[in-house]
Amino acid sequence: MSRLAVVSIAVLVLMLAGCSRSSDETASQPTTETTPDSATVMREAVERALADNLTLSRRTLWTNEVPISARSSTRGAALIEMRRSAAERRRDGVRVRVVEPDLRIDAIDIDPSYEHATARIVLRDRVRIAQRGRRPRVERAHARAHVQLRRVGDEPPHFVVWQVTVAR
Repeated sequence: MSRLAVVSIAVLVLMLAGCSRSSDETASQPTTETTPDSATVMREAVERALADNLTLSRRTLWTNEVPISARSSTRGAALIEMRRSAAERRRDGVRVRVVEPDLRIDAIDIDPSYEHATARIVLRDRVRIAQRGRRPRVERAHARAHVQLRRVGDEPPHFVVWQVTVAR
């Protein structure tokens, strides 16, 4: 008998053995599927909000326009400041493009009520700054910030960035 025939028979035997189990035997086997706990789900929602806000911020730095969809990731004082900064850069003819993104989340603290969260982040982006009438330059932007987030949705949990304070 060829090697292929032996392997085929072995696979067929295993398949038949799996099909011949009764439903009672299958039901009594323990499941290994685990569900994430609430803290993990909330932490992931905070990380998602930070990532969405960062994407929005980088887009706004380059276009100097805050899109209508901004409210899905940013609200409150953070959105007001983003709009003010974009208008100021637009007036001054400054555009900033992120060349090498580098975000590190140092800590995430979630309130026991799961309604508020705080994150400490460090940005070390390499950016290209273009200003009207000047030659573009590349610089390393380094900033530490405390970010306050608020929960705005339940299923799935959804947070938005509410306020950003640059740490000194």
